[in-house]
Parts: sequence; structure tokens; C-alpha cells
Amino acid sequence: MDKLAVSEVAKKLGCHPETVRRLERRGVLKAKRDYRNSRVFDLAEVLKVKAEREALRGVEVDIVEGKEHCRN
Repeated sequence: MDKLAVSEVAKKLGCHPETVRRLERRGVLKAKRDYRNSRVFDLAEVLKVKAEREALRGVEVDIVEGKEHCRN
């Protein structure tokens, strides 16, 4: 299984490395620690999160009169 460092995950997700750390703290991504105690992430999990983020990108949810409307 491929392991990625924080900077590599940030490149894959198109975000800042601090965002990756925040996602880990919130439980969206799960990190393990390598022999240097650095965070490492499973590629499969990163790709899953990337797909979820891309699915949500551009979708706007409006609350109008108690109803949810989604639009691109």
C-alpha cells in the first residue's frame, strides 16, 4: 500500500499542507506515523477523500423557505 507525506497529500488534494493536518484532526483523514514520527497517509484513503471533495465542489446549498435547493 502506498504511503504519502503531508506535502504529497496536499498536492493530490490541491490544498495547503495545514489543511491536510486539519482534515486529520477532524477525522476526515487518518494518519499513521513513520519511524521519524511524521504523518503518513494511505493513498487509497486520500483518493477517496479527493473524490468526495470534487463531488461537493461547486455544489451550493441554499435554505429557502425551509427547503434545501442544490445547484451547480
